[in-house]
Amino acid sequence: MPKTIAIIGATGTQGGSVLNALLPSKADYTIRAITRNPSSTAAQSLAGQGVQLVRADLHDLTSLTTAFAGTHAIFAVTNFFDALPTHGVDGAMALETQMGINIAKAAAATESLEHFIWSTLPDSQTNSDGKAAVPYYESKRRVDAFIRSLPQLLAKTTFVWVGWYSANMLIPCFQPMRVRGADGYLTLTNIDPVTKIPLAGDEKVNIGVFVRAVLEQPGKTLPGRIVSAVVEYRALRDVFEAFGVAKGCRVRCVRISREEYRALWPGLAELMDVSHHYFQVTDGRSFTAVGEEVLGADDLGVKGLVGLEEAFERVPFPG
Repeated sequence: MPKTIAIIGATGTQGGSVLNALLPSKADYTIRAITRNPSSTAAQSLAGQGVQLVRADLHDLTSLTTAFAGTHAIFAVTNFFDALPTHGVDGAMALETQMGINIAKAAAATESLEHFIWSTLPDSQTNSDGKAAVPYYESKRRVDAFIRSLPQLLAKTTFVWVGWYSANMLIPCFQPMRVRGADGYLTLTNIDPVTKIPLAGDEKVNIGVFVRAVLEQPGKTLPGRIVSAVVEYRALRDVFEAFGVAKGCRVRCVRISREEYRALWPGLAELMDVSHHYFQVTDGRSFTAVGEEVLGADDLGVKGLVGLEEAFERVPFPG
């Protein structure tokens, strides 16, 4: 008898990756996509693949509780950046935390639930000794704390940390820029370019591969264990150079001051400034937990991961 897994964000990056990883295992899983708009083109394309569509709103606890009824597993993710343009940093943090708590409350009320997978991020403030509290890490960590306050839910929970997306190269503050008269392209950064960052590789594939491994090995991933969905750490400079190689051009990484960086892309760059500073302060250990074991690909025997170079081949670049 297939087990039902509810996937939040099934039409997005993380949820879509999980759905694609589980679709070939229809004998083992019935997939239920939780969506605000079941009639959307993206949702209807899932229905055509045999995916259940259930309407729910992350702001509506009752709708979530109804949507989760009868499920054996839940993959949950929230998106801080959705609310950022309209609510600012503090507002986006508050909204993300409330959505995460709503999800956790609904999951806790689901009697059939066996496994709750919550996509979150490390404790940036603790890991950096208070030097870098990244807003979209901290809003998720507030949800972590709520989950840990519910022993019965915690016993069914795996915390998954997802690393740096290859598609981040499409974001303005990462996308290489052509400079008149220069040899190739430049990308500006606010930190030492040799700082190591945690990479997810091809997020469209790898997140789902990690989550499938989490589901298949509850003896390792429960109760309340942390799994780092990171393929490797690599120097930021090397990441940009690898992108250039994938696109047949040269990309150099140039450091500017944090003040200059923030001024170039108001709002977004302020967040990336803090995020990058966190990577620099915790160079090579940004996805760790003080006093707690973090499981990785080797611990779970994860197979089928797609590395950065292959991922970059699929990322569009107007040049």
